[in-house]
Amino acid sequence: MDEGSGAAITGIHSLEVRLCPDSTCSSPLWSQEFLVELEEGYYSVVLGDQSSNPLDASLFEVDPLFLGLSVDSGPLMQPLLEVLSTPYSVVAETATNVDGGLVDAS
Repeated sequence: MDEGSGAAITGIHSLEVRLCPDSTCSSPLWSQEFLVELEEGYYSVVLGDQSSNPLDASLFEVDPLFLGLSVDSGPLMQPLLEVLSTPYSVVAETATNVDGGLVDAS
């Protein structure tokens, strides 16, 4: 969103995504920069797609965890978004304790 007018932005912009242990994001746990084409404020990215900067599942052991976004090196958009249950399923307790063999889901 254009800070001055409040209008959704369009065109190629840099986007930084951060994962933080608190809503101030003073010490990000992980971050990645993207060059994205925004279309009326909409975009799509894949977090952790760079082999030199993977999105490790251990990040989702941090609770709470917040997502921060900034556009064109600007300040983080406020408020930061709290990461809720879906990404945490990556490290579900059952999955981390299953050894080889068949699993009875019932």
